[in-house]
Amino acid sequence: FSSINPLSYVVDAVRGLIITGEISNLPLDIVAITIFDVIMFIVASISFRRIIE
Repeated sequence: FSSINPLSYVVDAVRGLIITGEISNLPLDIVAITIFDVIMFIVASISFRRIIE
């Protein structure tokens, strides 16, 4: 379940930056968060369009 939860990627990125200073997983975390954001933006746009019509 944690591999599809976007919050786990945010926590992993913050943990890596603050606690260990490691940025090796940062690109993967940013890509996962960006993909989630794009999908949610598309879903919200479609939902908003249906509400307006």
